[in-house]
Amino acid sequence: SSTVPLKPAVHNWRMDALTAYDLVALILLVVFFVLDQRAPRFLLAFAGVCLAWSIYGFVRFAWIIGALQLMGAAVAFRRWYDRRDRGTGLPAAVAFRRWFDRRDRGLAQPTTTN
Repeated sequence: SSTVPLKPAVHNWRMDALTAYDLVALILLVVFFVLDQRAPRFLLAFAGVCLAWSIYGFVRFAWIIGALQLMGAAVAFRRWYDRRDRGTGLPAAVAFRRWFDRRDRGLAQPTTTN
């Protein structure tokens, strides 16, 4: 009987465009996540990258990734919308805690509705 010699596995390390898009989106996601406390514009960029990664998830048929990143984009956009006028780098939890402490001491301004 004849035997066929085994060839060593050859890896093709070439990256397709969709995988490169994923890699760039992931790197930007981490960068803007780290910078989002510095200025509201980084938080808006983070929301944009979450949206971009959500699109990637839906294109790759990874529906759970797409849905989670879409929710993350919505939350980040809302955080940016709340902070854009104040220009504060404080996280929402810290700002709320400060407001809550002021309210307990009777220093918070009453809110009015029009």
